[in-house]
Amino acid sequence: MPQDFKNKSLQGYSFKGENLTGADFSHSDIRGADFTDANLAGANFSYTKAGLQLHSRISLVLISLLLSVFSSFASVLAVTFAAYTLFPYSISPDKVLATLLVLTLFFFFFRVALQEGLVSAVVSVSICGVVLGAIIGLVAGGLAGIAAGVVSVTITTAIIALMLVVTTLIITMAHTVAGRMVGGAAIALILAGGMIGAIAGVTTGKEVIKVLNENGTVPALREAAAVDAIFAAWTGTLAGVLIAAYICWRTLKGNHRLAWIKNIAINFATKGSTSFHGADLTDVDFSYAILEHTDLRASNTTRSLWYQCRKLDSARLGNTLLAEPKTRHLLVGSYCRGLPQPIESKLVILKLEKANLRSDSTATLQIGTEGTHPTVQCTGELPPALEISRCYHQWQSSYRHSISSSYRLEIPETQVTHLSRQEFLAQCYESAEDLHRRLNWWLNSEQFRIVKEELLATLSKSDSIRFILQADHQLWQLPWHLWDFFDRYPKAEIAFSTGSYKAVEKSSSPQSQVRILAILGNSTAIDVAKDRAMLEQLPDAAVTFLVEPQRQELNHQLWMQPWHILFFAGHSASDANGKTGQISINATESLTVSELKYALRKAIANGLHLAVFNSCDGLGLAHSLADLQIPQMIVMREPVPDLVAQEFLKHFLATFAGGLPLYQAVREAREKLQGLEKLFPCATWLPVICQHSAEVPPTWQEFLGFG
Repeated sequence: MPQDFKNKSLQGYSFKGENLTGADFSHSDIRGADFTDANLAGANFSYTKAGLQLHSRISLVLISLLLSVFSSFASVLAVTFAAYTLFPYSISPDKVLATLLVLTLFFFFFRVALQEGLVSAVVSVSICGVVLGAIIGLVAGGLAGIAAGVVSVTITTAIIALMLVVTTLIITMAHTVAGRMVGGAAIALILAGGMIGAIAGVTTGKEVIKVLNENGTVPALREAAAVDAIFAAWTGTLAGVLIAAYICWRTLKGNHRLAWIKNIAINFATKGSTSFHGADLTDVDFSYAILEHTDLRASNTTRSLWYQCRKLDSARLGNTLLAEPKTRHLLVGSYCRGLPQPIESKLVILKLEKANLRSDSTATLQIGTEGTHPTVQCTGELPPALEISRCYHQWQSSYRHSISSSYRLEIPETQVTHLSRQEFLAQCYESAEDLHRRLNWWLNSEQFRIVKEELLATLSKSDSIRFILQADHQLWQLPWHLWDFFDRYPKAEIAFSTGSYKAVEKSSSPQSQVRILAILGNSTAIDVAKDRAMLEQLPDAAVTFLVEPQRQELNHQLWMQPWHILFFAGHSASDANGKTGQISINATESLTVSELKYALRKAIANGLHLAVFNSCDGLGLAHSLADLQIPQMIVMREPVPDLVAQEFLKHFLATFAGGLPLYQAVREAREKLQGLEKLFPCATWLPVICQHSAEVPPTWQEFLGFG
């Protein structure tokens, strides 16, 4: 059985060489974990956080900052000492030639580095240093000064070039490990180290000159050149740091000539970080994971899923497919495994617009890839099925009598009966099985065979399928999910829609959080506090709670702010014909959809995509809201026990916020209710989706603008 590490803190754990096939690491913290040579085929790493542990990050930051100070101090000291000691005269009587020399060399280095790369820049500047040294030596000391000029300026130039390379590396390393602030700190320390190094270089040079001089003094010209040397050194340090910072910026932006600098910085930053070195990552799901500073070298990434994976550009990628920036961009931006090709997401529409159970009905099937026009259409028929209507009403009656716990609807009083709850439970199970059997007989009938065969021929078991049933609201009451077609397709879920709809213009923009308006209505005999607690735990969500609000307050909130999701928990009910419904917003007031019509229209125009009614008997509500062109709704088809409502919400929020598409999230959450069916029969029948046929449900991440 695959191991479950979901939502665990696994920082620093070692799984080196272990067999973790199919393991679930989703939403876990794996910073510093070691998966070297592990078998992780089919594992789930979605929404994991990889990278450096805090102590490792601090250690690398300290190392980079210490290198900043030491390298700057040492290199500037060496440059200043060489220039001051080896050159026999003041470099310039007017005290500007030294500074101009340094700035000229830096500018030349800068131009060559950006055009040809750092290696070419070092070689070119060294050659330039020889020529400039000879010229300056000739000007300052005649023929006797040429040799000294060549030696001193060449050595100085070589050290300057090396200093620029090292400075660029250190700033890039610091930025890669911990971001801009640490990169800025490295720059400040380099400047400070350079100032100290310049003073130390001149001071040391003076002492050496005293030793070499027969009278133990420093000549007047050299003494006068000391200030020049310090000023030139510090000016050069400042110019060098600015150039190095710019080269660092170009490096991080992806300049291919400077890629080796970024590679060294990434190699430094992956010390002690999460490692998949040599691991088998076949079919692994890394969607929405943060893989900063992760070591993926020599790993087998066949068919791995990288959708919306973050910070891969700072990972150590080796020779994997991800090493190529264009391929990496395609893999991260597309929901695909291995090579960049989109996963099949299909839309199936079954139109039964004039169908009923009393006579033959025409059924029109359309199949297409999500977001495109249908590519398949066929027509079949469904025979009369009056027995299904009888079975449904028998099941509905026994189901409602079987509920003895608190539920989110006050069921109207029925005639007194002496049957026990256990007897009603038995009747409910029996009638449910009868309805299941008759529904499949109807949908597998000979007249409808052409439709089912087209479905089986066109769709793949791996497809993500949104199955929309356009039918009269009375057919919404049937448990269509029991059709054996859905057993074949684990990523398919059904939704109900009306035959008439129109697109609505909506204004929306990416948000930093998913905006939810949560109405906690009349809570008599039920516990909506648990609903609230689950909503409060959602990641990246801003939830506004209205607890037993007045109508005016609810109306105001719908008008004033844009919302992604509207949530209701409390008591609700639909009328007998299933066309309208009402919600109990407080202990004394109930509202129909028509009483909130204008406010809801405004909310939809402002970007409302999803309404979730975690309350009883919601098909009437859904039918009313469909007239307002709301994109998606989730309702309960019948009275729902409190525990069932809470469990569904828990599983749905976890899967939907965890990255699953809406339909798959509902199906998974619905099927997880099976564990409650011993106490609450047919709990898996209750949650249903109602869908605007022209809308595509966004994912949780698309609410945030990631999609």
